[in-house]
Amino acid sequence: MYAVIKRYFLLALFIITLPVTALAHGEDKHEMTVVTTGVIKSVLTQTKQLKIQHQMIPEWDMQAMQMKFSLALPLKIENFKEGQTIKFRMRHSNMMKFTVLEIL
Repeated sequence: MYAVIKRYFLLALFIITLPVTALAHGEDKHEMTVVTTGVIKSVLTQTKQLKIQHQMIPEWDMQAMQMKFSLALPLKIENFKEGQTIKFRMRHSNMMKFTVLEIL
């Protein structure tokens, strides 16, 4: 009985630590950056975010859609306007945190 419990415990431990190990080795596909183009639908000055309708992102198997993006430093919210088309490098981290890293 002890051997069975030990086996399931080790299996559970392996499954739990696998994503952490992959992140430590940079294997999470969403930790890389990608370049895309989009249209700014709104500038959210209070939260310093942009709502962007971006093109499809094949690297992440992501369809074209409208999303909110945070801005990385030194980008400033004042430099953007509604209706502006931008080509930008972005990063996805955590669950739903998307960040504009630079304007190209």
